[in-house]
Amino acid sequence: MGVLLLGGAGKEGPLKKGLAGGGRRQHRAFGELRAASGDAYPARVSCVLRAYGSEFDVDRYLAQVELTELLIIVRRKGLRRYERQENPDTISGFNLTVSEAEFTDLDGQQADALAFLKKYERELELLAAFPGVQDVVLDFGIEDRDVAAQADYFSPELLGRMGRLNIGLVVSRYPRDEPPTETGDLIPSEDRDRSP
Repeated sequence: MGVLLLGGAGKEGPLKKGLAGGGRRQHRAFGELRAASGDAYPARVSCVLRAYGSEFDVDRYLAQVELTELLIIVRRKGLRRYERQENPDTISGFNLTVSEAEFTDLDGQQADALAFLKKYERELELLAAFPGVQDVVLDFGIEDRDVAAQADYFSPELLGRMGRLNIGLVVSRYPRDEPPTETGDLIPSEDRDRSP
């Protein structure tokens, strides 16, 4: 049995506040981080694995696994990730690229996520048991559709594998009326007139 997520257009889902962020805020901050750091972050990532904890020794974990080519962001408690960041991070953790499928292609994201979970099973088993890890989630970014109620299906195979690895599910919905910039970041409607 799979899971079917329902959500009315424009309504906030029951996500942990701050974990998934908001579509606009998340993309904007991600673009700002890329620009400030000068690193070559991927332009559009639709599905991300996030792992965090206030006592998580992220460097010790990353030294034991082969995941560096998938890293998007690494947070270290007490440190700033980039110069313009106002406050140091209060948690340690990382985000990994799981899928670069389109935000309209949830089937593609799920296929990529299943392949990711199979390929990195050993690393994810270690992560699930690693000291200090509080949250591990797969965050699927999907575009809002012009429907009264948006329903998205997740397969039992994917959910079962996530459950065995103690990985939670987050669905971040992104408004469709915001065009991507050249780098793929979404421009908030209030900033659209000021964009280059």
